[in-house]
Amino acid sequence: MESYETWFEKGLTLQQQGQYQESLKCFQKTIQLNDNFIPAWIYQGISLEKLQRYKAAILCYDEAIKINPNTADLWYNKGTIYCKIKQYHNALTCFEKVRTIEPDHALARTVQSLISAIPVKFDPLPKKDKKYKDDEEEKAAEAKLYYKRSLEEKAYQIGEAEMGG
Repeated sequence: MESYETWFEKGLTLQQQGQYQESLKCFQKTIQLNDNFIPAWIYQGISLEKLQRYKAAILCYDEAIKINPNTADLWYNKGTIYCKIKQYHNALTCFEKVRTIEPDHALARTVQSLISAIPVKFDPLPKKDKKYKDDEEEKAAEAKLYYKRSLEEKAYQIGEAEMGG
């Protein structure tokens, strides 16, 4: 009978090879054998994220957080996924938790600042049939869109760098 460690190692190898669906199965088997093994929850979350199954990835981090709620990186990873799906309020909550655990966590502080700079009530994609009153209004909307997208990309890059992606 194979151990949870064997399944976990196999999952890591597959994940490093970019075989996320296959690695996911290994991490699920690991969790079946030992559901308190936090790394399996983390790497299952990473595989799900790579497969763009963001809500399922968040649930993996939730499970890991239930096991050890005082691990800043779990909250950070969860926050970066919320950024990817543009749930910035939830992301800020996660990054605040990171800073509660590790007050000097530089990446969490940086991402919090980037998120805080995103305009709250901005429609990022103006409707095609909408007519602008003048060119200045249209230019301002385009500038805001460019600024917001660049902030989102920076937050995404920071999250990818932190997760080794």
